[in-house]
Amino acid sequence: MEEKFNLLDTLEKEFEDSVTSGVERVGQKGLASVSETAKQIRLAAQAIEAAQIDLKEKEAEHRRLTDEVMPALFAELGMSEFTLDDGSKITVKQTYSASPLKENREKVTIGCERIVMAT
Repeated sequence: MEEKFNLLDTLEKEFEDSVTSGVERVGQKGLASVSETAKQIRLAAQAIEAAQIDLKEKEAEHRRLTDEVMPALFAELGMSEFTLDDGSKITVKQTYSASPLKENREKVTIGCERIVMAT
């Protein structure tokens, strides 16, 4: 009879061990590691977002200089090209850009895919 109780005790212990939550098994050190890694992930995401904002600002400034400031300076001086001492050239050329309306972007993308596939 005592064997049956020991067997029941053993089975009960195994059952309790199997249903013990992962948090209880991980312990404080493991939870601290998870918490620290989560903080690092959040900080990395914030750094990426800040870098993307900074990049967009730098791209906008580059676009302003190349599309507005330099052409205006060249026009003011009656120039269309300038050669630097190292041999590189700065040339002002007319450029055009356009983008479809938001509601038409999918149609344009589908149309471009068809053109590429047809050629």
